Amino acid sequence: MRPKFYACDDETSYVAVGDFNGDRKPDLVVANYGGTSVSVLLNTGVVDFSSATPLNFKNQAVGTTSKAQTVTLTNTGTAELKIQSMKASSEFEMSSTCGKAVTAGGDCTISATFSPTKKGSVQGTITIIDSASTKPQVIELLGTGT
Repeated sequence: MRPKFYACDDETSYVAVGDFNGDRKPDLVVANYGGTSVSVLLNTGVVDFSSATPLNFKNQAVGTTSKAQTVTLTNTGTAELKIQSMKASSEFEMSSTCGKAVTAGGDCTISATFSPTKKGSVQGTITIIDSASTKPQVIELLGTGT
């Protein structure tokens, strides 16, 4: 299991883990230091990626295209995952077998390549807009043109 990071007050003092909304997923509650409040962080994510990002293409000759690297997207939720868009930025290209939806418990493959047009380090992303979250899912990409 990969770690998950959540934004909290910068002076939190205690953290507790439990199923606070009855969905059988671990949630967090954080006591905010110096106050009389707590932050409840519900585990609502339904997408898991098979490999940790960033995908690192390392050194690639300018004007050539790297071998593809892949990530498996798994819908860990109980409902169909609807995909609105999936797009690579910068000097990266992507393709996927995901289509417009991934069934509950299903998975698909996302492939990325790197085609540098100049020498130097390049950062990019694959941005996925889907029904899992109000925020985009992001796969980070790194490469160096040589």
